[in-house]
Amino acid sequence: MTRSAVLFDASSAGTGYTAILQHELGRAAGIARRVLDCRNDDYDRACHGCLRTADTQFTADLLDRHAAATLLDATFRAGGVQAKQ
Repeated sequence: MTRSAVLFDASSAGTGYTAILQHELGRAAGIARRVLDCRNDDYDRACHGCLRTADTQFTADLLDRHAAATLLDATFRAGGVQAKQ
Protein backbone atom coordinates (compact mmCIF):
# COMPACT_ATOMS: atom_id res chain seq x y z
CA MET A 1 0.00 0.00 0.00
CA THR A 2 1.22 3.47 -0.82
CA ARG A 3 0.18 6.63 0.98
CA SER A 4 0.85 10.19 -0.05
CA ALA A 5 0.57 13.50 1.73
CA VAL A 6 0.42 16.66 -0.31
CA LEU A 7 1.50 19.85 1.40
CA PHE A 8 0.70 23.26 0.00
CA ASP A 9 0.47 26.84 1.13
CA ALA A 10 -3.13 28.04 1.19
CA SER A 11 -2.22 31.64 0.40
CA SER A 12 -1.93 32.55 -3.25
CA ALA A 13 1.62 33.88 -2.90
CA GLY A 14 2.70 31.07 -0.59
CA THR A 15 4.29 31.66 2.78
CA GLY A 16 7.09 29.14 2.61
CA TYR A 17 5.72 26.84 5.29
CA THR A 18 5.98 23.75 3.10
CA ALA A 19 9.71 24.31 2.57
CA ILE A 20 10.22 24.54 6.33
CA LEU A 21 7.93 21.59 7.08
CA GLN A 22 10.07 19.11 5.18
CA HIS A 23 12.67 19.50 7.93
CA GLU A 24 10.13 19.51 10.77
CA LEU A 25 7.81 16.70 9.68
CA GLY A 26 8.32 14.60 12.81
CA ARG A 27 7.56 17.57 15.07
CA ALA A 28 4.51 18.53 12.98
CA ALA A 29 3.23 14.95 13.17
CA GLY A 30 3.62 15.01 16.94
CA ILE A 31 1.60 18.22 17.17
CA ALA A 32 -1.05 16.79 14.84
CA ARG A 33 -1.24 13.63 16.95
CA ARG A 34 -1.83 15.67 20.12
CA VAL A 35 -4.64 17.58 18.36
CA LEU A 36 -6.22 14.29 17.32
CA ASP A 37 -6.19 13.13 20.96
CA CYS A 38 -8.99 15.64 21.66
CA ARG A 39 -10.96 14.66 24.76
CA ASN A 40 -14.20 16.55 24.02
CA ASP A 41 -16.86 13.96 24.89
CA ASP A 42 -19.62 15.97 23.21
CA TYR A 43 -18.25 15.11 19.75
CA ASP A 44 -17.12 11.64 18.78
CA ARG A 45 -15.40 12.40 15.45
CA ALA A 46 -14.46 16.09 15.43
CA CYS A 47 -15.09 19.31 17.32
CA HIS A 48 -14.00 22.94 17.21
CA GLY A 49 -11.21 22.08 19.62
CA CYS A 50 -9.55 19.68 17.21
CA LEU A 51 -10.61 19.52 13.54
CA ARG A 52 -13.61 21.76 12.91
CA THR A 53 -12.68 25.18 11.57
CA ALA A 54 -14.07 27.64 9.05
CA ASP A 55 -12.04 25.78 6.41
CA THR A 56 -13.74 22.46 7.21
CA GLN A 57 -17.32 23.68 7.54
CA PHE A 58 -18.45 22.13 4.26
CA THR A 59 -16.68 18.81 4.81
CA ALA A 60 -17.31 18.37 8.54
CA ASP A 61 -19.19 15.12 7.96
CA LEU A 62 -16.00 13.63 6.49
CA LEU A 63 -13.82 14.43 9.51
CA ASP A 64 -12.85 11.58 11.83
CA ARG A 65 -10.11 12.19 14.37
CA HIS A 66 -9.91 8.50 15.26
CA ALA A 67 -9.33 7.43 11.64
CA ALA A 68 -6.80 10.24 11.18
CA ALA A 69 -4.89 9.17 14.30
CA THR A 70 -4.81 5.56 13.12
CA LEU A 71 -3.53 6.61 9.71
CA LEU A 72 -0.91 8.95 11.17
CA ASP A 73 0.33 6.30 13.58
CA ALA A 74 0.51 3.62 10.88
CA THR A 75 2.24 5.93 8.42
CA PHE A 76 4.98 6.96 10.81
CA ARG A 77 5.43 3.44 12.15
CA ALA A 78 5.73 2.00 8.62
CA GLY A 79 8.13 4.71 7.50
CA GLY A 80 10.40 4.31 10.49
CA VAL A 81 9.90 7.97 11.43
CA GLN A 82 9.05 8.92 14.97
CA ALA A 83 6.46 11.63 15.57
CA LYS A 84 8.24 14.00 17.94
CA GLN A 85 6.43 15.12 21.05
